[in-house]
Amino acid sequence: MKTGILTLPLHCNYGGIMQAYALQAFLQREGHDVMILDRQRNKKDENLGSRLYQYLCKQVMHRNMQHYIHTHLKLTAPLRSEEELNRAASGLEAVVVGSDQVWRPSMIKGIETNYFLDFTTPTCKRIAYAASFGVDTWNASPSLTNQISELLSRFQAISVREQEGIRLCDEVFGEGAGQVSDPTLLFDKSFYEKLLPDKEQAPSNSLFYYLLGNKKAQKAIIRTLAKRLGLNAYTVNAEREVHIGKFTFAHFPTPDKWLEGFSKARLIVTDSFHGVVFSLLFNKPFIVLSNRSGGLSRITSLLGKYGLMSRLMEKEELLSASPEKLLSLSYDIVNHRIAEDRKFSSEFLRRALSDTSL
Repeated sequence: MKTGILTLPLHCNYGGIMQAYALQAFLQREGHDVMILDRQRNKKDENLGSRLYQYLCKQVMHRNMQHYIHTHLKLTAPLRSEEELNRAASGLEAVVVGSDQVWRPSMIKGIETNYFLDFTTPTCKRIAYAASFGVDTWNASPSLTNQISELLSRFQAISVREQEGIRLCDEVFGEGAGQVSDPTLLFDKSFYEKLLPDKEQAPSNSLFYYLLGNKKAQKAIIRTLAKRLGLNAYTVNAEREVHIGKFTFAHFPTPDKWLEGFSKARLIVTDSFHGVVFSLLFNKPFIVLSNRSGGLSRITSLLGKYGLMSRLMEKEELLSASPEKLLSLSYDIVNHRIAEDRKFSSEFLRRALSDTSL
């Protein structure tokens, strides 16, 4: 079956890249001819400075990342208009929207209805897999909300990533939804170990940190914690940042090096949803440093699901916690629950894409 995936633009988002790769790999394993629809905002809607910034990032600073993406993912050319999107999707028999925050209004501003598959043909299967609203409220206009309600009524199957997503689908759009695992959790760590770099770079005995919040304040916390625990602080994120006016230019290491950080760490500190996911997959002790500006409900939904809310800490608790608490975490029950969810989520996708109605 010719199947499209619609997710957020990948750029330099490690979690976004890995979830797209995992969903692509799962569908290919099931025998589908997969294509990722690279939907981008129309450049006409952006000023010249923004367009130049994006060009320089992609062609110069992010060249290695772009090479990795195009080596591992089967993407269309950038689709910057409704016409280009319609043409790319015209021959598809199914489109899966997800995962990541594909239903967070601030992430899809101006092209919201595309992410509810308004461009698909009448005979195309429409499926939402692990779609995330990113937040626990819906603030779009009544007119847009009504449009989306109509579009969702045409879906063959709807699933979301967080518990709050089930509530929003029901209360806002009048649609039932199931909860499934993020695509990255459709595979175990052996799948990702094959992607690790040939040449090791991450240090041993490391405190690996992947943080999206206030970097200056958080780095001070990490330095203090690493010193107290006798670990080597290590991260894989933007390197060699250069600030020109309101723009920031940086080089990003490729996802294989990011994965290596998780695989070799003794302790992980993160405020990222996928930072938690890969801590789980590699069975590592981890701490979530609270960052409410990033949409904390995504992370608390995941932690709550696996009985790990105690791993969410504020700065004061993190710095006062005992080494035993920080560096030990039993995965026996967690791994069993993840395996059960993996089986359920895999079956959801198989049934949604088959002729069997859900």
